[in-house]
Amino acid sequence: MSSKLILDSQMKVSSSKFYTSGADNGRKGLPSIPNVRHGGWIAADHDSDPWFQVDFIVNVTISILYMQGLSGTNHSVTKYKIASSDDGETFSDYKTNNQQTAK
Repeated sequence: MSSKLILDSQMKVSSSKFYTSGADNGRKGLPSIPNVRHGGWIAADHDSDPWFQVDFIVNVTISILYMQGLSGTNHSVTKYKIASSDDGETFSDYKTNNQQTAK
């Protein structure tokens, strides 16, 4: 995603804490710019089930998933799960050997 091959419009999030911490901030290595962007996606404090969604448009194989905390803050992913969807509405959790792969 840091290559910008995925457009901002292909990314959605459940919520954003600030107008400068939306889905378009969910790219690896994005620097923070005061009053412009936080350099990372931050879910709203009230969001009890935050999610980050990417529409790849075509079927793809994901071989690496990279997580990065927001530098200088306590905003970091502590656990996650991977799910897939054909329609962007109904999702199936990714499983290995019939076991959910929540990390």
